[in-house]
Amino acid sequence: MTGKVTAVNTQAKTFTAMADGKEVVFSAETLTKLLTIGETVDITYTGPPGGPFKSISLNSSRSNIY
Repeated sequence: MTGKVTAVNTQAKTFTAMADGKEVVFSAETLTKLLTIGETVDITYTGPPGGPFKSISLNSSRSNIY
């Protein structure tokens, strides 16, 4: 999934990304990189339908390159 980061909650270790017109909340417990609001990221995740989703890997999207 490619999404734009709309919120980061460091206390809860979660981040929210907007993808396909929907906001999706992900667990960020396994991530080592701090996200920036507004950053577009490619997210690989697992989880049951409806969440909560666990992000497995996160890469800066090519759309961030100008």
